[in-house]
Amino acid sequence: MRETTFQYEPISSSKWDSKHSPKHVLVVRFHALGDLFITFPAIAALKKKWPHAQFHLMTRRQYAPLAQSLDLFDAILALSHTVGRRTYLNLLKNVPRMWYQGYDIVVDLQRNQHSRILRHLLRPSAWTEFDRYSPQSAMTRTLSTLKLLGLDDLEPDYTFSHAFEEPDSVQVLLRKHGRREGSPLVILNPAGAFSTRNWPIKHYVAWSRLWLQQFPDTQFLVMGLPTIKDRAEALAEKLGSSLINLVGHTSLVEAYALVLKANLMLTEDSGLAHLSWASGKPTLSILGGTRSDWVAPQGPRSAFFDSSHLECGNCMRTTCMHSTVQCLEFLYPEEVLKRAVDLIDRSQATELT
Repeated sequence: MRETTFQYEPISSSKWDSKHSPKHVLVVRFHALGDLFITFPAIAALKKKWPHAQFHLMTRRQYAPLAQSLDLFDAILALSHTVGRRTYLNLLKNVPRMWYQGYDIVVDLQRNQHSRILRHLLRPSAWTEFDRYSPQSAMTRTLSTLKLLGLDDLEPDYTFSHAFEEPDSVQVLLRKHGRREGSPLVILNPAGAFSTRNWPIKHYVAWSRLWLQQFPDTQFLVMGLPTIKDRAEALAEKLGSSLINLVGHTSLVEAYALVLKANLMLTEDSGLAHLSWASGKPTLSILGGTRSDWVAPQGPRSAFFDSSHLECGNCMRTTCMHSTVQCLEFLYPEEVLKRAVDLIDRSQATELT
C-alpha cells in the first residue's frame, strides 16, 4: 500500500461562548460543486442545534439554484467569480451589506486567502476554518470544523434532501426520453475527470447486462456535462433502449431531482457522486486513482472500490504510470455487481431518520 503524505496548515477558530443561539451564521464554500454538497449533511446537523439562527451561504453563482432548492439556507450570496483576482472585487462588493447584516459566526469551509480575508473583514464573534489536508474524509473534516465552535456531538443529517421539491420539468424530460413509469432507475455516471478515474466502458456494459439478468425491468440513466458525451453515446450504442441518455439536457436542479429518483448510482469520482451519497441515496463509487481517504462516500447507504491495496494506490495522477490502469481494468463487473446488490439489500434495511 502506498503511504500517503499530507501537508499541515494551522487552523484558526474561536468558540461560540454564548449560552444563546447565534442570530446569523455565514457559511463560505466557493467551489467545487461536490465539495460544497458534502458540507450539507453537516450544516443540516448544525441547524438542528441552532434552529432559530439564520444561515446564509456564500458560494459560486452556478451553484446557487441548487442551494436555494433545499431548506438549509435563509439567503444565498452568489459570486460570479470565485477564483483569481476578480474574486476580491466580488467580495468587496458584498462586504457593506454583510457588515449591515452582522454575522455572529463565520464558518469558513473553503479556507483560502479569499475566504480568510472575508472573515477578517467581517470580524465575527466566533469562527472556524476547514482542515484541507488531513488524511480523513471531507465529511469528517467538515464535522471537525463545526465542532471547533464548541459543539461536540454533531452527527451528519442525511435527511435534508426531504425538503427538496422536484421541478415539473423533470417528469416531462423523462417521458420525452422514454422513461417507463414504475421501472427501477439506476444511474450510470462515467464522469471521472481523468483516465485514472474512468472505469472502462466495456465494464459498465457488462455490469449493466448482468444487472438486467437479476432486475430485468431496470432502466439506466446517464446525465451530466457534454464532456462525457462520447462515453454516454458508447453506453447508449451497447445498451439501446434500456438506457436514457440525458447528457447536456438537464439543469443542475433537474439533475439533482433525478439523483433523488434513482434506486442506485454506480459512479466514478465526480460531483454527482457526492450529491447522491450525501443525500442518503444508495451509491457505489469506483474511485480509481483518487485518494479514498479524502473522497470515499460516507453514510449507511454507500460503498466504494478504491486503489489503496496497490503499491501505487491513491496516486492522484491524471495519467497512469503503468501501461494499463490496474485499479480499474482489473476491477471486474461480477465483483462490482455483488457489491451493488449487497448495497441495495443493506439500504432497504436502513432507515434514515
